[in-house]
Amino acid sequence: MASRALPPPPPTVRRTGGPVSVVFGATGRAGREIVQALLREGHDVVAAVRNESKLNEVFGASALSGATPASLGHGLLDYISGIDVTNAATLSSGNVPAVLKEASHVVVALGPVGGVQPGGGFGFFPGLTSEDVDFKGVTKVIDAVVDAKGVVKEGAGEGGKKQAAGEVEERKRTLFRFETPEDVAKWQRLDDVIMGGQSSSSLELDREKGYATYTGSLVVEGGGFCGTRASGGDAPVDLSGFDGVTLRVRGDGHRYKLNLKTTETLASENVYQAAFDTLPLQDAGEGAGGWQTITIPFHRFYPVVRNRVDYKAAPLQPSSQAAVSLGLVYSRFEFNRQANPYYDPGAFSLSLEEIALYRSRRPSLVLVSSAGAERNAKVETEEDRKTEIPIVMLNPGGILNWKYRSVQRDRERKREDGRPDVVCAVESPACAFASVFFNTPLLFSSFPSAETYLRASPLPYIILRPCGLVPEKAFGDEPSTGKLQAGQGDTITGRLTRQDLGLAVAAALASPYSAGKTMEIRRDEAADANAMTGVGRRPRTTAVTALELFQTLVADKDRAVSGTSGLFPFPEAVDPPQEVSPERAKEILNDPRVKAQQERDRALVESGALQKGQGGGGRIEEEPAAAVSMTASQGK
Repeated sequence: MASRALPPPPPTVRRTGGPVSVVFGATGRAGREIVQALLREGHDVVAAVRNESKLNEVFGASALSGATPASLGHGLLDYISGIDVTNAATLSSGNVPAVLKEASHVVVALGPVGGVQPGGGFGFFPGLTSEDVDFKGVTKVIDAVVDAKGVVKEGAGEGGKKQAAGEVEERKRTLFRFETPEDVAKWQRLDDVIMGGQSSSSLELDREKGYATYTGSLVVEGGGFCGTRASGGDAPVDLSGFDGVTLRVRGDGHRYKLNLKTTETLASENVYQAAFDTLPLQDAGEGAGGWQTITIPFHRFYPVVRNRVDYKAAPLQPSSQAAVSLGLVYSRFEFNRQANPYYDPGAFSLSLEEIALYRSRRPSLVLVSSAGAERNAKVETEEDRKTEIPIVMLNPGGILNWKYRSVQRDRERKREDGRPDVVCAVESPACAFASVFFNTPLLFSSFPSAETYLRASPLPYIILRPCGLVPEKAFGDEPSTGKLQAGQGDTITGRLTRQDLGLAVAAALASPYSAGKTMEIRRDEAADANAMTGVGRRPRTTAVTALELFQTLVADKDRAVSGTSGLFPFPEAVDPPQEVSPERAKEILNDPRVKAQQERDRALVESGALQKGQGGGGRIEEEPAAAVSMTASQGK
């Protein structure tokens, strides 16, 4: 695509109303797919680049003038130039801090740059090595985001929770309180007497204590259910921007159900329904007074008709549906006339303080790292290294170490009262004395870089470690994006396209389950991964991926206590090993696994689906001055 003159960047970001995402590494082969995936999801994307010419070449001047081509999506593409992640000054000058502060999300998809050297051979360019970019540059970006947003980490007494401003914040919208007679009067009784049953229930207010109790007697003969329902008010309640419903309750050990009727389920017998369990009063804890917070995500609401799940009905779509009423049910049946495992005939009691909509925190920073980084940190001897996968054996330029090793903070952090934090290189008595003298927290300067530097930051984050990145046509006639699989502990290998990676990034920013996690990703290459159809089968979308990919993963802070088989605490960072000899490199490149990938690339070149030099291992140009992005994930 021919380069054209670009308009000067505006002082602030052009907006369409969607979230703003800043992408570092936007012109790389992975970065451009991430940009397009975000645009398709309605993000306004700001590409943080060194200069405009490459951006113009990749996306075209029309995309940067506000006339985003339809093929790029619904969002607007903007840019900030003059960015050199190895130079912290470029991240704190001009309008960069303002853009970072305004951004909902920041995506870091950087990699070292190399090519054919003037004297022959191939290597990283000075100042753009893995140490410069993955080790020092990424941490400078993290610091710039932290400084721009003014975020802090809460004290240890709060469990070290993360704090951040903007759309990534947790938020809540109260639907119902139970404090006044007017609050209780909104609810109507709907027991089985409407169909000849004998059950009865009522909602009773305890005005002094500020809550109401839904109580009654369940009679199995003739029906076997009690219910109560309230409308959402004069107008339907917009569900977009929320993840589910939360209830503050005190129960009795029984399983109840929550009904949600939307603008799409106006027929009297159609409703979305979710079950929830309550604790017996004696098990809920005296300190809490027996109260518990129930959180029900929208995807746990099933479409039902007369208690039977409608497998052909569309799932609840909070982005396009509004709530018209909410109800509580206590029944001898669960779903499809299966017995409720936690019900008893007779008396029941469910106290209620509040029912609300909630939104979970999203990541404010996505770091695209590499599978193999954690695996490499576990290697203790050269003999161990010989048993590893090829990329860990080669580890060009120590790239896997630089993505993982430790770095000293290069800036002095100030407290609000002007006293400096004490930064110590080791846990020495002198440092301990200084901490007491200044009455400040004792910090250690061995903050890990890249991955673990981000984990130690106050930002909500996710770290994505793609396995082998391959060209779009590597899977033949299959779609450019497919079903993805997640792993933790760096124990899986596999392949995925850069389009897959773009989908994963977009899904991570949409998922209520992704923040605070480190994961590996690959494409599911099972024969039925994308082709299987049938009743209840959902199409492959970003929303579906957002639920499936992250929900069952263990949060980083919980790895040491998760009890998940095979998932160990993060290993200690280690220094890069010596570069392998040319002879050893030749042996590794003759590995059958490497040969197989080379054969796949060769076949793609012959078919015209792949240009020569554009394989999974990175782009190598003929001219010495030409740059190539290199990563351990077979090239970002």
